[in-house]
Amino acid sequence: MAAGDVTRASTSGMLQVVALLLAAKDGLCAVYVADSLPVAWERLKFAARQMGIEAAFNETHKTVAIPGPIEPGIIRVLGPDDTDKLRGSEIDAAVVDRRTDAINDMIRPRLAARRGWVVYADEAL
Repeated sequence: MAAGDVTRASTSGMLQVVALLLAAKDGLCAVYVADSLPVAWERLKFAARQMGIEAAFNETHKTVAIPGPIEPGIIRVLGPDDTDKLRGSEIDAAVVDRRTDAINDMIRPRLAARRGWVVYADEAL
């Protein structure tokens, strides 16, 4: 993906990434379920640089660690078929590119445990 592709991302897509970064900066655990992992990953890196957020990017596990006030915040980037990796974890925030019943069934209970929030990118804001 060329650098220009990231900057041409939809405004709502970038706003959702910014929301995840801000949540992680507060020490929250967040997840980004993306249709395209490479695009989502580049969006996160681009937005963090633009916002001046110091973050540790783990390319292998597709996780971002951001220093928080007490504990570091974590963002996990998953593909739509990777949501089983969330089993046993609780999350505070989520952005989902495309809502499906399977993703919804996996995400909502994990958010409910911590009274978290979710934004579905395929719906109008």
